[in-house]
Amino acid sequence: MIRRTRPVRPAGSARLARRRRRRWRIVLLAGAGLLVLYYGLVIGSMRLHDTSAVALDDGGLSPGADRVTLEVEAVDLDTGTGAFDVQVLPVPRGRFVGKSTGELREPLTVQIVSPGQPPASFDFPAGQVVDPVGASLSTTVGAQSYPFDRPRVVFRLEASSRDRSVPVGVEVVDRTEGWNLSGTVDETDDVLRVDLDAGREMLPISFTLFYVGGIVVVALITIVLIGGSIVRRQVGFDQIIWLGAMLVAIPAVRNEMPGVPPIGTAVDLFVFLPSVALVGAALLASIVVLAINEAAASRSGVAEE
Repeated sequence: MIRRTRPVRPAGSARLARRRRRRWRIVLLAGAGLLVLYYGLVIGSMRLHDTSAVALDDGGLSPGADRVTLEVEAVDLDTGTGAFDVQVLPVPRGRFVGKSTGELREPLTVQIVSPGQPPASFDFPAGQVVDPVGASLSTTVGAQSYPFDRPRVVFRLEASSRDRSVPVGVEVVDRTEGWNLSGTVDETDDVLRVDLDAGREMLPISFTLFYVGGIVVVALITIVLIGGSIVRRQVGFDQIIWLGAMLVAIPAVRNEMPGVPPIGTAVDLFVFLPSVALVGAALLASIVVLAINEAAASRSGVAEE
């Protein structure tokens, strides 16, 4: 009778197998954690957009029952150009309501004043259902601290009818992409001063930081790998191709960031431009080293002949 015996594994190979399994578990847990974080950011961002009404601190307003409510719909916010596009719809209340819903009993003039821009005035005739009108306001803060920039929009709203002031209320609706709005409203002699603060949503910020991390990794790879090859004067043509591709890819990655403004932000000064300069310098040095090596190889070949 022949007995089969299992081969005895060395103790070192068993420890190595356990280490490998432990590493795979760490990788799987890290991947699962990243997925949970990603979907948490997505779900949180979607919940923020469940309602588009902007919470305004307007506790001091008391326009009364006979008033006109100005519904301000935020359409677009561009920190690169400093433009804040809105649509304004007057909604009559009380004695200002005409025969049908949304119809004005009396003519109305609405004026929007934004710092640095001429006042925008809109006339709405009596006896007609009003339609929204568009206006472009200016922001007070640029995009230098992208993606953590928080632009402010300050403007005044005033309404009159037959040269007499009309009590005004305001409601702000956020239809912008990638922004969350909040603000305050103050009233002085039937003139409303609206101060809105905008902040980027967490999901665009996360994607921007991911792109920034990718650019930093490319710069580190250039320093560690390509820099070592240049010092040892062992540069290959494939490394030059890789550097040329990275020199084109880094600006493309920068331009793919969500809501990215023109060049001039802190991310550009501290990450993008140094990375491009580093890759460009490494590409130039690699070409010089490769040319020197090729010339030396040609001279040695001629000498041997």
